[in-house]
Amino acid sequence: MHRFAKAYEILELTPDASLEQVKKAYRRLALRYHPDLNSRKDAHEKFLHVQKAYEIILETDKNWTEEEMIEKKEAPMSSRDRDRRKMSREEAIRRGRETAKRFEAIRMQRDAKQFARFKASIYYPWTMAMSYFSLVMFSLILIDAFIVTRTHHGYVVDKQ
Repeated sequence: MHRFAKAYEILELTPDASLEQVKKAYRRLALRYHPDLNSRKDAHEKFLHVQKAYEIILETDKNWTEEEMIEKKEAPMSSRDRDRRKMSREEAIRRGRETAKRFEAIRMQRDAKQFARFKASIYYPWTMAMSYFSLVMFSLILIDAFIVTRTHHGYVVDKQ
């Protein structure tokens, strides 16, 4: 960051200032030199210098973090990745299935505990009662729909 020492100097900071300090200094100086707030003739020019210095520092910081991310991606493989490359395809499939079985067992245990809590709660009897009531009502509606009736001019005369 010492490469852009002039930008830090314009913002009245040292080159080792944090990004938060840079933002605070920019806000402070932007308010001080903003042409709408400061009527001095050189205020506009100083405002542009402050703005450019801020952009340079932010762009440099952004590029710096992007370069770090690229370096991390290109870093040597971890031991776990090396182990994966060494194992055979069948071994990888076997390990994957074992892991899937473990996760399935954990999920089943979690679901069983959740159902046991639901069954012990006050909502379970009401849920069962409403289920049976709905089943009876559905059956009655179904029976009524299929009972054959004879109609005469739109009115039911008798059932066959």
